[in-house]
Amino acid sequence: MLRSCKDARAAATGRNPLAFTRIFPGKAPRDVALMESAMFVQIRTDNQILSDAEANERLEQRVREKLERFEQRLSHVEVHVADVNAHKGGDADKRVSLEARPTGHQPVAVTADAARIDDAVTGAASKAARRLDSLFGKLADRR
Repeated sequence: MLRSCKDARAAATGRNPLAFTRIFPGKAPRDVALMESAMFVQIRTDNQILSDAEANERLEQRVREKLERFEQRLSHVEVHVADVNAHKGGDADKRVSLEARPTGHQPVAVTADAARIDDAVTGAASKAARRLDSLFGKLADRR
């Protein structure tokens, strides 16, 4: 029986066909490779932000909408939500740091500040989309 993601990848690439059928019965190796390439979004908050499953789902959906066209090129997206000045409040006291990890390239990191968390997440995701457009555009120009 396979016990790690490394074993699953080896099975998906065809290096161990018997192991593949034990993990993913009824799936072709190509289908598993497509499942692995899906973008994983992780939401993290500091201790000043109240977080629940519904709020995290809403924020993840916003990020996925903005970065949808890069989904096959990104392996992982981390979103860090922080309250800059805690209980004091203010115009732009919510800060979102977003790190997108393109497969085979250096991570792209951006930040955005706003009064509301949703606005900060949307702003950071938009900035990340522009940076990824630039990165992949430059790579396409090289070819």
